[in-house]
Amino acid sequence: MEAKSGLVRKERILRPYRKSGGFRLGLKCLVVISVLLLTLSSAFLAPASVVTAQDVLSSEAAVLPPQPESVADYSFLDLQPVSQSVLIKEADHGTTLYAEQASQPDYAPLAHRILTAVIALEYLDSKTMLTISKTAAQYIQDRTVFTTGGRYDLYYVLHALILEDSQAAAVALAEEISGSEADFVKLLNNHARSLGMSGTQFTNVTGVYDEAQYTTAEDLYLLYKYAMSVSSFKAIYNQRDRTYYYSLNINHYFVNHFSYAWNYADQVQGGMISKQGQDYSAVYTVRDSVQDYTYTVFLSGSHSASSLGQNSVLITDIIAINRQLRSHYEKSILAYKGETFDREYQLAGKTVALAFQETVSYVHPLGDDFRQQTTLVMNDSPPGFPILTDETLGYVWFSLDDGSTIQVPVASSTEIHSRNQLLDRLLVIIDSNKTLTGLILVVFLALLGLLILKLRQRRLQRQSQRHS
Repeated sequence: MEAKSGLVRKERILRPYRKSGGFRLGLKCLVVISVLLLTLSSAFLAPASVVTAQDVLSSEAAVLPPQPESVADYSFLDLQPVSQSVLIKEADHGTTLYAEQASQPDYAPLAHRILTAVIALEYLDSKTMLTISKTAAQYIQDRTVFTTGGRYDLYYVLHALILEDSQAAAVALAEEISGSEADFVKLLNNHARSLGMSGTQFTNVTGVYDEAQYTTAEDLYLLYKYAMSVSSFKAIYNQRDRTYYYSLNINHYFVNHFSYAWNYADQVQGGMISKQGQDYSAVYTVRDSVQDYTYTVFLSGSHSASSLGQNSVLITDIIAINRQLRSHYEKSILAYKGETFDREYQLAGKTVALAFQETVSYVHPLGDDFRQQTTLVMNDSPPGFPILTDETLGYVWFSLDDGSTIQVPVASSTEIHSRNQLLDRLLVIIDSNKTLTGLILVVFLALLGLLILKLRQRRLQRQSQRHS
């Protein structure tokens, strides 16, 4: 009886509101708002795992392009170098512009200098002082640089090693790091293996000729890339000359041994050379001011193979390379930022276009786009909602004729807020028209407030009528 009487009282209270249009309107508004909130919560609170790898990738398998193998003799240039081994690499993407005997094992003492300098910068403190031992003193070529028993700071010794090809500096660094040259050679070979220099073997630190000691231009490129990631090495490599003050009253004017060839190429950014008897190996970096790209050249050979003098051999090759690259290569845009990839993909159950996130340029032969294939490689983990236009979803791999690849990141060209297409369109409209959305929200809240006020007034009127 008590439960029945309670229901009767509630029915008496609600009957007048049910008869009013305001009550019905308010009830409908509450239902609409509840449905909208429920839909939004299901869209935004859905776990990211609902997007499967099958949603992300189309039915065609994404196969990684083959990795480049050793560079064979390769040329778009009409170049007849005096040097026996030549390798020219574009700096940004590592594209091979020319290669002759680049994978052929050869005597190239430059590898000793570069790797010794890099190891020293990794192992020694910048304040380290090195002593020139009697062993190191046997290799002193210039008594104004070192004296037996003299103590010199690390960067002074590195300048002598990199710029002036000092064997004494190499031995001093080896003894400081490993205690002996023999132990340091083991360290050199271990580092070479870790860098992937499979065609390199060291037997001494000075670069003195040994049949069991060799490297390749390809390995020199790997070593060069690693060395240029070390800022202190790069700073010295880029110097044509420098007066180095190693005490208050003592200084030495270092001259890069490659500086004589500095003026024969357009905007040389750095370089170094190592010579042992008739043999030489050199590396230098050039910024082409016309085509606006940077390339690095690796040269090695023997002066005995030519009737030209030592300096003339390198100058002849440098001039020829500079001219040939200008007349046979150009720089073009590979992908524009915001431009869509030429294939559509299924993403979160929808067919969408993928847009490039960066503008990427590349160097290629004149009249030849130099491209073999393009492959889309998506990220391993599927994206969660919302999927935004600045979120990297994968990469387009452009495979070039020389075997190198250029990777350009891609993202969805449109934002995807949920798996519901109708709701997603509504959310896109709301997101792109924030001023209008705000105005509609204000009007809605105002109407809701008026509705609540009207209902309250009717309630007060009913109560006053009942009491009267």
